Amino acid sequence: MDRATLKAVFLGKMTRWPDRTRIRVGFLKGQPVSRLFLRDVLKKTEHQYQNLWNQAIFTGQGLPPKWFSDKRSLVLFVKNQPGAIGFLFHKDIPPDLVSEVLVFQVEDGDEALVGQPR
Repeated sequence: MDRATLKAVFLGKMTRWPDRTRIRVGFLKGQPVSRLFLRDVLKKTEHQYQNLWNQAIFTGQGLPPKWFSDKRSLVLFVKNQPGAIGFLFHKDIPPDLVSEVLVFQVEDGDEALVGQPR
């Protein structure tokens, strides 16, 4: 998945996958991987990202991310929610769940996206 698509997905500009499944974003709150992803891919701080979604909710435009405080919960959400996607360092995907989700490597780094197999 390229960075332009990632940006569109995580900023709510792309709301459905090519198969028309609604995209559900899971996001780790306050984690180093989140700050890196926000800075390098979305060009935002966590505060700016939350404000973007607060405004979208207030105006009725978009389905906000589901926020998580732990990695396992994020991966379980992605595993069990149709159309879900999340973002972790590859090394942080729980070993017992790595085969349960589709893992995408992001260009030039250790980051990984996890999503349901299609």
